[in-house]
Amino acid sequence: DEQQACGGSRQIYSIIKNNEKQYISLDFHKGMFEFHDEKGRHLGEFLFDGTMNKEAQRNHDFRTL
Repeated sequence: DEQQACGGSRQIYSIIKNNEKQYISLDFHKGMFEFHDEKGRHLGEFLFDGTMNKEAQRNHDFRTL
């Protein structure tokens, strides 16, 4: 699964927003979370207070979807 593929200290959840599946990846090592769309494409990295830390990065796309 994706958690094993990325090798990090994280938990991944799926949600439904606007009738589309999205993923939230909580990164406990860096203290941030990342959003991914229904196809696993990275949408950005955010601090726990909701402010954006980094724009979307293709090398952060999920590998197992």
